[in-house]
Amino acid sequence: MLRAALSRAASARSAVSLDNRLVRLLETKSDITGAARCQTVRNPFIYQLRQLAGPHDQSRLPESSQPVPTNHELASKGVQSEEEKPVLSMEQSTMVALETKGIKQPKRPDVQALASSFLGGAYLSWGSMLMFHVGGGSSAVLAPGLLAAVKGMVFPIGLSMIVLSGSELMTGNFLTQSLPSLKETPLAHRAKTIALSGVGNLAGSLTMVAGVVAVGLFPHGSLSAGHAVAIATGKCSAPLLTAFLKGVGANWLVGVAIFQATAVQSAAGKIGALWLPIATFITLGLEHSVANMFILPLAQALGAPISTLDIATNITTVALGNAVGAGLLLGGVQKLSVFGPSAFE
Repeated sequence: MLRAALSRAASARSAVSLDNRLVRLLETKSDITGAARCQTVRNPFIYQLRQLAGPHDQSRLPESSQPVPTNHELASKGVQSEEEKPVLSMEQSTMVALETKGIKQPKRPDVQALASSFLGGAYLSWGSMLMFHVGGGSSAVLAPGLLAAVKGMVFPIGLSMIVLSGSELMTGNFLTQSLPSLKETPLAHRAKTIALSGVGNLAGSLTMVAGVVAVGLFPHGSLSAGHAVAIATGKCSAPLLTAFLKGVGANWLVGVAIFQATAVQSAAGKIGALWLPIATFITLGLEHSVANMFILPLAQALGAPISTLDIATNITTVALGNAVGAGLLLGGVQKLSVFGPSAFE
């Protein structure tokens, strides 16, 4: 009997020692943050030890090693169990992720924001180049509607590179900077974030224009060059209200594309989620200010009858529309749809 009792005591001490070592190991892991979460991991295991050790060995267990309370016990103390805690829906967690990004963006060093935005403008330019190449080469054989659809299907390559590389666009920041509360992100910080991204996008776009002209990618007189010139001339000759409203529609769809891409985790899923909204705005001939930062200067360099003032007027007008499309319709109406009136409390 004495030998059996000693054996059980030794087993209990060994089990408790093992438990303590396991807990210390878990506490060192980066994904175990705080005593509360560690207790969630620890309690069920220690509760099993208590059941195995027997009543005579209870005093050997750590003081914090209490059996896991039942849901009824938690409810009597006004505490929700893990099962009863509200779980965010997919669209709610997506909105929270975008809002969190909007809070973090102004806290970065300026040079980091500029670098990210420079790449965003450059990557989007690749989509425009592909669109001109495909559109110019197909314009003689495709009906106008089908030609527009083909251009729409190739342009999103630019945004897919931006999303997967973590680069940014001023038009995307119209969305993320509209989501945090004023307490979390003051207006001055939002304005600075948007301004830095605009400057970076413009620098990246103009750098790509210089590269395209230097390489001779669209020679004067080619179908691709003629297509670019025709598109840019039409953009700059449109009434300002038309440009503004097309900007609203374009960035509403871009915001939807960003929202959908944020909702999924895989690279293929992100590309698929953003592709159709972007293809839609290109097919419909809507206006995107950052895309125009590349399209209009390139067309001017290729001989389009547009002035620098025409380019600046178009980009400014379209950018205002883009801000309304993302900030009001996504950052306002969509957020209200997802969270209800409490979203703005």
